[in-house]
Amino acid sequence: MDPNPDDVANLNQEAAFQKLREWGYPVTRRTIKYAVLRRELEPSRFGNGNYFSVADLRRWVESRRQASTYRLAEGAPR
Repeated sequence: MDPNPDDVANLNQEAAFQKLREWGYPVTRRTIKYAVLRRELEPSRFGNGNYFSVADLRRWVESRRQASTYRLAEGAPR
């Protein structure tokens, strides 16, 4: 049985950056780099490179979601 294509770790950091930009997320290459360094985005290591799956990227995007309360500054028009 073939693996789910979304679970195959075949995107390097540049391809992961391009995929997130393609999906419309305003990320930078540095955002990806620091997410890896902070272990927020865990790569699969093959040889000398970091590789990610589409599912890894989706999980990371979901982990970045924040529930927050937006408050208007006092005196701001409503």
